[in-house]
Amino acid sequence: MQKYFLPYIAILMIMVFFASCADKEPKSNTKVAFIKKDIVHLEDGSEIKLGDSLLKVYYLIRHAEKDTQKTDPILSEAGIKRAERLTEIMRQSWLDAVYTTLTSRTMLTVDSITQYKGLSNNIYTNDNMKETFTGVMNSPSVNRVLIVGHSNTIPPLANFLYGKTHFQKTIDDKTYDNFIIVVQQRDSTKKVYELKY
Repeated sequence: MQKYFLPYIAILMIMVFFASCADKEPKSNTKVAFIKKDIVHLEDGSEIKLGDSLLKVYYLIRHAEKDTQKTDPILSEAGIKRAERLTEIMRQSWLDAVYTTLTSRTMLTVDSITQYKGLSNNIYTNDNMKETFTGVMNSPSVNRVLIVGHSNTIPPLANFLYGKTHFQKTIDDKTYDNFIIVVQQRDSTKKVYELKY
């Protein structure tokens, strides 16, 4: 009787082994260390391979910490450090375009990375957001995009790029470290990663 069960037990053990080796979803509070090409390296030593047949990759973040000024605030000291950190994270990544709103805090968040990459800053507004990013989604030459916005614009924009509602609420006013990645494969399948930086 045992000889009949041995092959089944061996197959079951092999399946358990391979299932344990499969890529695990990163936790939503996992921090990005750096991005090199299409691989996101995380601070815990793991990595996310975004895919072999990528069509589009959108990196979405809220602007860095702002000063307490009322009208068009600039970045605070913490915000300047976060912007520098973003540059370090994105230094080895592939970027075709950077989009921000026309506010000092969003533009200053990406100032260093646009200079380093030799990219201009493309401006979008709440009024033209869907039109602008429909153009980006349909562009054959803009495939890796960094987008900086606000606590109330990044979640709906991520939902728009993803094609369905993933984010149910805005980003908390005191949270500046969200790092959202929306990936579209050539077969049109999409995936969202919620990380931190």
